[in-house]
Amino acid sequence: MRQAANVRSLDAIAAAKAAVAEFREVVKLALSEASAEVQRTHWWLQNEQPLYWRGELKKRNDKLQQAKSEYHRAQLQAINSSVSTREQRKLVDRAQAAFEEAEKKAALCRRWAVEFERESLLFRGALQPLQRAVEGDLERATVRLDQLMDRLDAYLKVQAPESGAPRASGLSPTDASPTQRVDPPGAPSAPEGGAS
Repeated sequence: MRQAANVRSLDAIAAAKAAVAEFREVVKLALSEASAEVQRTHWWLQNEQPLYWRGELKKRNDKLQQAKSEYHRAQLQAINSSVSTREQRKLVDRAQAAFEEAEKKAALCRRWAVEFERESLLFRGALQPLQRAVEGDLERATVRLDQLMDRLDAYLKVQAPESGAPRASGLSPTDASPTQRVDPPGAPSAPEGGAS
């Protein structure tokens, strides 16, 4: 047996539909931004950082070679005089440390690029259920709410029978006597004086 609808406000259904649609758009935007951020980071790790550190390695190696060259020149001068080579040695040590730092950073970029690739695949996999819900469940919910509103709107447009109109048999419920039987139209009539 069907139960009667207990709809109190079409506005509430319209508001629910609008809230579902807004939530769907917010989630789609968040998913899109998250995917774009993953792509940007992937590009940064795979392309920008390796390129930057290759350039740094070259520059720092050039500085190291220059510092070593100046140090050797200072050592040759120190043989014939009492000139100290301590400053040039410090420059070589600093240039060597900077070059080694660039080597470590370049290696870290390669390592993190591989690690990030693995993590981004896991991230995309974890987002799949949410994307399916947004593209499927929330879309279906919006369609169902539209259909519900259309049906309720059509229901409200149906004219209710007027309360004072005569019944199809031509008698109103008050016209029939307590012992008189009122049959619906088209029903076979009972024999006169027969059992009812």
